[in-house]
Amino acid sequence: MRTRIFCLLGLIFLMIPNAAQAQLRYRTNNNTITIIGYTGTDGDVTIPGTINGYPVVSIGDSAFQNSFVLTNVTISSGVTYLGGLSFYNCTNLLSVTLPDTLTAIGTGAFRSCTSLMTMDIPWGVNVISNYTFYFCTSLTNVTIPPTVTSIADYAFNNCRSLPGLTIPDSVTSVGKYTYSNCTNLSVLTLGNGLSALGDYAFSGCRGLASLTLPQNLQSIGQHTFDSCVLLPSIILPAAMTGLGLGAFDSCASLTNIAAEPQNLIYSSVEGVLFDKSQTTLALFPGGRGPSYTVPPGVQKIGYGAFSRCSKLTNLTIPIGVTSIDTFAFFSSAITNLWIPEGVTNIGNFAFSDCFGLSEVTIPDSVREIGGFAFQYSGLKSLTVPRASTVGYAFSSCPNLTNIFFPLGVTNLGDHMFYACGGLVSLSIPGTVKTVGPNAFQSCLNLSNVTLGNGLTTISNYAFANCPNLISVSLPGSLTTLGTAAFVSCGRLPAIVIPGVATISDSAFYSCTNLASVTVSSGTEIIGQSAFS
Repeated sequence: MRTRIFCLLGLIFLMIPNAAQAQLRYRTNNNTITIIGYTGTDGDVTIPGTINGYPVVSIGDSAFQNSFVLTNVTISSGVTYLGGLSFYNCTNLLSVTLPDTLTAIGTGAFRSCTSLMTMDIPWGVNVISNYTFYFCTSLTNVTIPPTVTSIADYAFNNCRSLPGLTIPDSVTSVGKYTYSNCTNLSVLTLGNGLSALGDYAFSGCRGLASLTLPQNLQSIGQHTFDSCVLLPSIILPAAMTGLGLGAFDSCASLTNIAAEPQNLIYSSVEGVLFDKSQTTLALFPGGRGPSYTVPPGVQKIGYGAFSRCSKLTNLTIPIGVTSIDTFAFFSSAITNLWIPEGVTNIGNFAFSDCFGLSEVTIPDSVREIGGFAFQYSGLKSLTVPRASTVGYAFSSCPNLTNIFFPLGVTNLGDHMFYACGGLVSLSIPGTVKTVGPNAFQSCLNLSNVTLGNGLTTISNYAFANCPNLISVSLPGSLTTLGTAAFVSCGRLPAIVIPGVATISDSAFYSCTNLASVTVSSGTEIIGQSAFS
């Protein structure tokens, strides 16, 4: 199939009625024209229906990209396709008239057209593609026709001037971040054809003060309405089966979450969302507080149930709850918490970023504490639980100054107290047998460590990068001294090592102040760079 490209000495001069002379570049293919560029200086441009007798059917990818001179564009009937990035970054473009023959708009076609104010999308267009109107910060009015079935990711992201929006019944899905940070959006009408809202679809729509979810909506993604700070109430429709993590996080005015009685998955008690059997607390409204008592019969605090609840400071959890799920209290305002006997599991990130949480009681019934469970929390003191811990369980707790080790605690997990900058002195009793990998790494203010007789294992990097460590007492029971266990403890002046068979590679590497080393007779191997 032969393609002819006409540049006509690089410029095509077209005399257009009611518009300045346009200088357009184009190519021909199978007797049709695609516009591929513009070299003119006039701001008002009309794309003609024909050139040299051939119909103009498309605007090519990036055809008008960075054409800062453009102010008004009219595209004549016959054009069916706008290419990706076709008007990208035309920052002075005020208006575009699209033809009724248009059926497809490419990715990012009007991205960063920061002066574009209105847009009527023609009937015939089925999909509003990714980034189509991304960062069109002056867009105040857009009409979506009833032929559109999908609005893709980031399509209207950061359209900060858009005050209202109607999504027609024909649309079945809205993608990720589609209307995120449309901060002036106050009126939103969602069509009854919608079945899915993507992650972060309306996050940061801080002007949105009311919301009616359509009856056929089945799923709301993660953080879909995050930081919609004016929303007061939500009713989940009967068809709703999936509510993503943080769907209504940081909604500081939200005081009521309900579900239609016909919903088979969710129910509501006094404005708090539960599963249908009311044994799992699914979601607590972020505008409620300062106190709440979980009702009897609840067995589980659900996935992200109290996440980012900025007004809730006091919570009572009753006997009968057995599980606290992942992200359950992530970044909430909880200040102290008694976890009742009977709870067996605390999930990953369950209390992470709870900066105000200064005290927590963890019962012996807890068997597992997930990764990062209390990371960045405000804990000041801790009685170490007997539960097994996944990595970083109490890491980066800057206020943690006191750690108590009760009988029954035998193992400190990997990265368990990583980067706890408030720790100055540490005494680990002999009932603890293992200090796990990186357990106290980067505790920058840790100066004194006493390890009780009975401890057998100091794992790899257990005390690495503790630059203010000046005193360590290693017990005679020690049998394993891991790789780089005390690497970069630059102020450590002396160490007495009991009869471990092997001092592993880099065990005291870069301990630049180490002047005295005593090694017992039982040591057979000293690894590479052990004292370099």
